[in-house]
This record gives sequence, C-alpha cells and structure tokens, in this order.
Amino acid sequence: MLAIGCSLVKPGFGQNAPSIIDSRQAEVASLGQMLYGIDIHRGTWVHREAAICPAFTHHTFARYDRTDGDHAASSFVAIYSLDTPPAPSLKKPWAGGIVLLPLVEYNDGKRQLAIERPNSILTFNRIWQDELIKSGHSSKFPELTWGGLADCFIALTNEQAQNAPTSGGMSAADSPSIDLTEHRVANILVPLVSDTPNGRSVSIEFDPQGLVSSSTLAEGAKVKTITSPGVPQPKQTIPPPHHPA
Repeated sequence: MLAIGCSLVKPGFGQNAPSIIDSRQAEVASLGQMLYGIDIHRGTWVHREAAICPAFTHHTFARYDRTDGDHAASSFVAIYSLDTPPAPSLKKPWAGGIVLLPLVEYNDGKRQLAIERPNSILTFNRIWQDELIKSGHSSKFPELTWGGLADCFIALTNEQAQNAPTSGGMSAADSPSIDLTEHRVANILVPLVSDTPNGRSVSIEFDPQGLVSSSTLAEGAKVKTITSPGVPQPKQTIPPPHHPA
C-alpha cells in the first residue's frame, strides 16, 4: 500500500474495508434511490471492493454492477470515507460520508462515460482534498507520483491506463513525486486502453494543490475538454433525481 502523509494504516472504526462495504449497503441503496433512481433491490446486483487508489488511506471504494439483462447504465462506484461513522438515519444517507459516481449516464439520450463528465472531476477533487486535510495538510508525498495521482483519477472513472510512449505533455511514467511546495507538474498525458483503431488518451491538468482543473479526452481527431465545475463542497448535496435510460 502506498502511503499518503504520515498515515500508513487505513482508519475505519475497527473495521476493514470489506466489512465497511458490506455493512453500509443500506446507505448505498438509499443514496442511489434518492440521487439517481437506482434500486439495487431490483434485479441481480453484485458488488466488490475496487482497488481504485490504494494511496488514498482515508477512503475505500466499491463497484456495484447489475448483471441481469441489458442494464449498461446500472454500474456505479461507491466511495466511503473511513473516518466517518454510518449515517444515523437512512432518511439522510449522505450524512455517513458515502458518495456515488455512476459510470455511465444519459444526457438528452446521449450516453456519457464517467471520464466525460464534470461531476467526476468534482468527486475526485473532493476525495483528494479530504485526503490532504486528514494528512495534516502535508505537502510532500514521496511514494506518490503525479502520474500515480492521474492513474487514480483514471481508475475512478472506470478507464484503464496503458503503458505506451506519449508525445506532448509529461508522461505518467516520467512524472516526479508529489511536492505541493513546487508546482513542477501541470499536465499529465496518459494513453488509455482502447478497442478503437484510433486509440484514446486523456490529458489531465492539475492545479498547485493537486486538484484536477480539467481533463481532455482525445480519440483520433476528436477532442473533448471537461473542466472542473468548481471547488469541492464538504458535503454531497442532493441534486434532482436522474433516472438512467
């Protein structure tokens, strides 16, 4: 496990990550219904711990997938704050610090992957900001590179980085360890695993605190830039319910 700050052992009220994930399913179910109209009690769902970013020592992750029928939009990542006790009431499931990130959404009938949505940047930035606070505002992370931080963002959005030469921008493999006192890295270019003939890559721009300012997804000549919607808020608010197509 990579260390971040001075914490080497994940906290979590005496529970390990799998037991936290299993014991908090009611909160996930309630939150999914409120936020996205997802009912994990209908159909066949499986969930598992997801090794999205071992360097984040104050969070753990689980992936939920519906396996029966054609439910491509019914997959999401649940992010758990290991320092936050369970929600006292399922009427306010967000009070337990759990955040959900759908891996696919539909906007006006158009399919959008997680890496294409501003909310994914907001979610990642919230997690990283929380890690910085709980590490005592440490500024140096000798065991975590900027490329490793980029990989965490990519994994959160359900993409996979590939080890391949890059051109333009710094490659993840060449990136130095994170030192927030020196903003030596502003942009990381990462080729993505892809089954398309033109290939895909993402260029991630970081601000001096390691927050993602924007990400640019390229597939052949097609380029799409997604910018951060703003400073992460301390609590997840309840947007209008969204029902995947």
